[in-house]
Amino acid sequence: MVIAIIAILAALLLPALNRAKTEAISAQCMSDKKQMQLAWTMYANDFNDHLAINADQSKDFIVGGVVMHDWCEGIMDWTSSSQNTNFGYLINPIVSSMGSYNANAYSIYHCPADIFLSPAQRALGWNNRCRSISMDGAVGDGTKYTFSNWGGDQMWWAIKGSDLIAPGPSMSWVFIDEHPDSIDDEVLYLNPAETSGTGVFTELPASLHNNACGISFADGHAEIHKWVNAETIHPVTYTVIDQVSVTLNVDLAWLARRTPRAP
Repeated sequence: MVIAIIAILAALLLPALNRAKTEAISAQCMSDKKQMQLAWTMYANDFNDHLAINADQSKDFIVGGVVMHDWCEGIMDWTSSSQNTNFGYLINPIVSSMGSYNANAYSIYHCPADIFLSPAQRALGWNNRCRSISMDGAVGDGTKYTFSNWGGDQMWWAIKGSDLIAPGPSMSWVFIDEHPDSIDDEVLYLNPAETSGTGVFTELPASLHNNACGISFADGHAEIHKWVNAETIHPVTYTVIDQVSVTLNVDLAWLARRTPRAP
């Protein structure tokens, strides 16, 4: 009887404990996103409203004859490449422009809910990959990937904070947790024209907070956003996932409406 009572109590308490753990992880994720967002704002303040460089494949960018480093570097994948654990790519000023603005706190580049490692990486004794976030491809200058099916007027990006007009800062997303199978470089592209939800996820956002994702906005706030469609909530398979075509996907529509476009 005592064992039965203990089992019943455990069954009642475990869901509450799991909820508390989930809420604690979500709170930490939000704190990290807000800190990243503050660093992003401080950078713009120091550079006459010019946003941090956000170039495809972490390429340096020349502005006025001066080489400007990307906001961070490093390619995440499922191999044993040292880039997966090299914090220098995140905070070393030789390669990263934003590290000093967040006091070199490399842990904020990684969502605490992302505990995924490939078998090869676990064999090396890693705790996690060093980065799980990406920046909106429509925010920050730099060399960008060209999507031939987007149309010339849709491939646009904000160079200065004052460019964030459509939509405004409170609706323009900047940092997002990217799906562990999709993340590679530091950019995630969304087509702002796909507000109907029909189109393509060039790469998937993460859904590690109980089918939700951490995301921050240009005005400084952050939120955990719950995804709805099954195509968005993709299980981690340790394979590369990109170019996911969807139809009437409310999650794609939500992100598209919050992706900066030309005023």
